[in-house]
Amino acid sequence: MHEGIWYDNNELVLVEIQSTPDAKIEQRLLGYTILAHRYHKRFVNAYVIFLRDGGEMLKPLLVRKRADGRDGLIFHYEVIILRNIPYQDLLASARRGIWPLIAFAKGGKRPEVVDTVLTRFASEPNEMTRELLSLTALFASLAFTDPQDRRWLERRLAMLEDILSEAPLYKSLIARGEEEGREKEREKQLLSLRTTLIDLFQESFPQLSVLAQEKLPVISDPDVLQKLIVRVARARDEKDAKTYLLEAVRPNGM
Repeated sequence: MHEGIWYDNNELVLVEIQSTPDAKIEQRLLGYTILAHRYHKRFVNAYVIFLRDGGEMLKPLLVRKRADGRDGLIFHYEVIILRNIPYQDLLASARRGIWPLIAFAKGGKRPEVVDTVLTRFASEPNEMTRELLSLTALFASLAFTDPQDRRWLERRLAMLEDILSEAPLYKSLIARGEEEGREKEREKQLLSLRTTLIDLFQESFPQLSVLAQEKLPVISDPDVLQKLIVRVARARDEKDAKTYLLEAVRPNGM
């Protein structure tokens, strides 16, 4: 939700960006608009922007009839089908906050078009343009389907690393990527440890194999699994091995 001045009035702007058709978009826009108006006590201008598909079937405004045929509810909103708007029009007349979507405009899904926007933002680096630069890169990566275009984008962004590294959005995306990488490594480690334990039970205490396969997925701490491997390997008998396994699945582990 954005705040702006419209004909000297302080109003709100609600923008929904859709990449696919959505049968419930009108109801969602209406709901958001009512909630925002009640909370902020300001008029809400509602827009929905379609990038890839959808939008053609919407016919603003939304009207709901009463039983006697009279209009009971009238909701004004606007539909923008970006893929039908030539990218030249956006570059020539649209405000720069729209430029990051250039790759979804008509004729805009090309490296040279995206590069025009990247160059414009990079030429005047500040807090705002860094964010817009990050958004341009993000939307271009979603729009590009050709592997060659994606490789070009990666090379181009590498050249802009110094500027992008200061953008909060870019930092957030990098941090999220690193976190996802760590999580994947952790899941691989857990799978490896669980597999080792299952093999150990099958070899040394086959009567406990089914129980081990049932209980081990509950353990999500690699340290607990590593300790369990050592304890099961040293277990004197099946009773000890079962005790160690059940202790490991308790809330506090071992």
